[in-house]
Amino acid sequence: MLIEDKGWSVIGSANWDNRSRKLNDEIFLGMADDGLAAGLEKIFQHDLSRSRQITLEEWRKRGLYQWALEYLSQAFVQQY
Repeated sequence: MLIEDKGWSVIGSANWDNRSRKLNDEIFLGMADDGLAAGLEKIFQHDLSRSRQITLEEWRKRGLYQWALEYLSQAFVQQY
């Protein structure tokens, strides 16, 4: 999501690498609408208020259980 000048919004996925362009269905939508931009900004601010920053040091100190879940989840990543 991108909000520019409180009136222009872009939503979607637009990866411009060869793999994404050839294999994945990528789409994005741009709209000039002040009301939509304001609504998206409100959603973003709400999400941001519920988030927290994770430092590199914290990430490196994550537990064995979390590390194992991350490692095992890679088996389920769809590859083309």
